[in-house]
Amino acid sequence: MKSTIVFLLSILIFTACGNQGEGEGNVIQEVGQDISSRVANEYLVFEGEIPCVDCDRIEVELWLEKDSVQETSEYWIRTVHRGTHTGDIEDEVEGVYTKLVGYREDPTATVYQLNPGTNEPRYFLLNENEGTLSMLGPDRRMMEEDDDERYDYNLRLKRN
Repeated sequence: MKSTIVFLLSILIFTACGNQGEGEGNVIQEVGQDISSRVANEYLVFEGEIPCVDCDRIEVELWLEKDSVQETSEYWIRTVHRGTHTGDIEDEVEGVYTKLVGYREDPTATVYQLNPGTNEPRYFLLNENEGTLSMLGPDRRMMEEDDDERYDYNLRLKRN
């Protein structure tokens, strides 16, 4: 009788512990989903492949903080230079960007400037429509297209 009670208590304890672990897994999954949805709600994500002078191509993934009420917002960019003489080179940079109005061909266009007021390289991206950013040169003119039609200077909206 005593061994039966011990056996039943053991089963009860293991069952209770097992159920608690399953609940924790659900909580972790819910937290992960919450973070993903929050990030998706806070950032626009663009990606594309652009021409490269000393490599095959550059893969670009750009995250722009959206709906910020501040003068500058945060960005994060990941680039992978494919096919360099030393192999693929990956780089990640974060900083701030600001919205400007107008560029040479369209005085009402929205242009995103990465790294305003810093010593870092500044990049200009023209918001041509809600789904495409076109890279502009330092003079804020459209970049000349490369002969290789597989790549252009456009980043397309991946997630908003």
